[in-house]
Amino acid sequence: MSQQSRTTLTNLALREVGAPRVASYDERSASAEVANDVWDHAVRLALTAHDWPFARRVEELARRNMTPKLSYQYVYQQPSDFLRRGRISDSSSHFDGQPEFACYQLTEHGYETDAETIFLEYIYDRPAEAVWPPFFVDYFVALLAAKITSPLKSARAKQGLEQLADARLASARSQSSSQQPRQRIPMGRWASARRG
Repeated sequence: MSQQSRTTLTNLALREVGAPRVASYDERSASAEVANDVWDHAVRLALTAHDWPFARRVEELARRNMTPKLSYQYVYQQPSDFLRRGRISDSSSHFDGQPEFACYQLTEHGYETDAETIFLEYIYDRPAEAVWPPFFVDYFVALLAAKITSPLKSARAKQGLEQLADARLASARSQSSSQQPRQRIPMGRWASARRG
């Protein structure tokens, strides 16, 4: 996202607080400095609040050259831009309606397993702001406003903005979920036997 776009998001949050606008997000003003202080934290907090499809990534994990602590054969490194785990599989094709791979253990060194390869679906840090959907922007602006309000406004104003952020999160989750294709539930043994 261009510098102007981050400035625009900062100004939207400052408007929610009732603080003065900034010409640039990195200018030397109280409003800009407070917003910059909490920007990274607010972005990560917003991204981990839900399984946002625009921030989802699938990656084959790199095998580490170390002995696992547990009784597994391999250790796989967690991605450096990891924020929140989605699904994990021992095959990239297993994300299409298959049961989740469960033969692993997460330790401080990474994912320990006997699988030859591991694929991780996860929410990553820093998707470009240009791909943020409008409902996420609404939520993020309210969250950023709640985070910057402490030094700029009263505790009551902060509480109101936190409630606004919670309401916008619920709305954003609903909108995000409604845009996803419905997952087909696998047929159980009873239904399969009945169909012949």
